Amino acid sequence: MFHRALSLWATLRSWSSSVPSRSPSRARDGDALVWPTSSNDGVARAIPDSRIGVLDGLRGVAALAVVLYHYFFRSAEFYPELGDPVRWFWPGQYGVQLFFIISGFVIYLTLERSTLRSFAVSRFIRLYPIYWVCVALTGACVALFGLSGRETTFLEWLANLTMFQRYFGVAQVDGAYWTLAAELGFYVQVAFLFYAGLLRCQRSIVYLYVWVFGTFAIVYSSRFLPFEVYASGIRALAPGLVWMPLFVMGVAFFKIWDGDHRLLTLSLPAVSLMLLAPHGPTVLLATLTVGAVFVVVMWTPLGEPLTKRPLVFLGEISYVLYLVHQNLGYIVILKLSELGMSHWTAALVALLGIIPLAAMLTYVVDVPLRRILKRMWLSSRKATV
Repeated sequence: MFHRALSLWATLRSWSSSVPSRSPSRARDGDALVWPTSSNDGVARAIPDSRIGVLDGLRGVAALAVVLYHYFFRSAEFYPELGDPVRWFWPGQYGVQLFFIISGFVIYLTLERSTLRSFAVSRFIRLYPIYWVCVALTGACVALFGLSGRETTFLEWLANLTMFQRYFGVAQVDGAYWTLAAELGFYVQVAFLFYAGLLRCQRSIVYLYVWVFGTFAIVYSSRFLPFEVYASGIRALAPGLVWMPLFVMGVAFFKIWDGDHRLLTLSLPAVSLMLLAPHGPTVLLATLTVGAVFVVVMWTPLGEPLTKRPLVFLGEISYVLYLVHQNLGYIVILKLSELGMSHWTAALVALLGIIPLAAMLTYVVDVPLRRILKRMWLSSRKATV
């Protein structure tokens, strides 16, 4: 057994050392990636262009998987009149896990090339303006065309503009927005730890372990607390804590990519995976699968097909596509179903309509708006989001 352990350790060392170490310090202060975004966001200074294309393609696959899941499976669960859910698309829901891992991977690089101010401002520019546009569009369409079980009041709609609605138990304009609460929770926590110096020292890997175990303990020890104590605070924090092992897994992958081949670092992805066990064996297996896919496509030539333009295009529009696809798609599917169209056909029509809409909002609204705001707030740093 001991000899097998030594052999495994040697294999891991050989595998990880095959990736050349990079120096993120060469990147300009403020250059950043968040959703994560597209390949023109500055990351290529630290990661080869071929791998940036892979990340874009991965986002494209994840975004498409989530859309297909909602249109062909989840829609029929919410609205039984559509018929039986198409179970082939059920695994698409785990595209979200892949998004979280990618976010953890790129955000560490973002922090290393940013000041606290430039990080906060670039996150705001990347996330909020187009989010407000999508919240307005989705809210208006639901109010105009109706969508049973998805309506919100005007005050709830206003609360959604903060992006923190899930922390306060407010109904969401679109159910897909739940992931934004997890992203924001991650950004706040990782930024605090990084700029406090805990993730910039030689013991940073130790603090990553403390962080991921700490969030796990807070979430899963809360079930033993009196409900009054849980309801008074921990429940509000839960959206930013529950999925933290996925983000930390992504951070660990980046540290390995960047040349940290210590045993503690190599073990962190597996430890993070095991901390998801309370979610059940299905989530554990799905996370193992998407984590393995991430490793394979980032560290081997098998990721090259993901650099093809159609998938990169989907990666570029993935944030906006995610924001607008669910409720607007449900409206289209239900209206077409009322006209006698089958669920399959209605879902395909919705898919073929939502992708151009997301592309238009990305390239006509989001990108120009971000350029203007960057010139106003980050021009002196030439930051890229």
